[in-house]
Amino acid sequence: MAKLNRLIKKLDNKTRFQEIIWDIKDFICSYTIDPFRKYYQMFKRMIFWGWNMRRSYDWDVYGVYRMVNLKLDRCYKEFRDNGYCVWNSSESSNRMRKLRTAIELSKRLDEDKYLDKGFIEHDKKWGEVKVSYKPLDNGLSNVIFKRPGIKTEEDEIKAKKEIKALMKKANKQKESDKKQFFDLLYKNIEIWWD
Repeated sequence: MAKLNRLIKKLDNKTRFQEIIWDIKDFICSYTIDPFRKYYQMFKRMIFWGWNMRRSYDWDVYGVYRMVNLKLDRCYKEFRDNGYCVWNSSESSNRMRKLRTAIELSKRLDEDKYLDKGFIEHDKKWGEVKVSYKPLDNGLSNVIFKRPGIKTEEDEIKAKKEIKALMKKANKQKESDKKQFFDLLYKNIEIWWD
């Protein structure tokens, strides 16, 4: 090792020697380590996608939101951590901000919890819904929803109006999120890839 160090010091063109060493290392890695790394990365991705999409059904549209969310989130982490992207991948970048917004929107659309907050408030006001069934003559049954806080016909009408308003508001928020999400994808999908 000492002889090699002395030889390196004696060389006038150190950069040429370093280039040769780099080429030898690159050749060795390309044909020995990289194929294993490539298959290892492929196997990791296969396990990741298989595990995360295991509850995605062919009839379920929300699997699309989950899949896009996972893909965008992985891209975001790759750009942030490794900075492979041609554009500036700092946290303050406008493109990264838009990517983060798309990730949050796809997550919200996948979870589909737009009614949850409204139903919690409605349950506090009128009480939790009790479900019962009344058998009919034809073998079917009628579903009956009752709330302990509803005492009169007026209360029932008022509660139904509130539920309709909650559902309308939640649907409006969901549609707004969908429009914003797909607009972001349409305008930015080709600049988010490396």
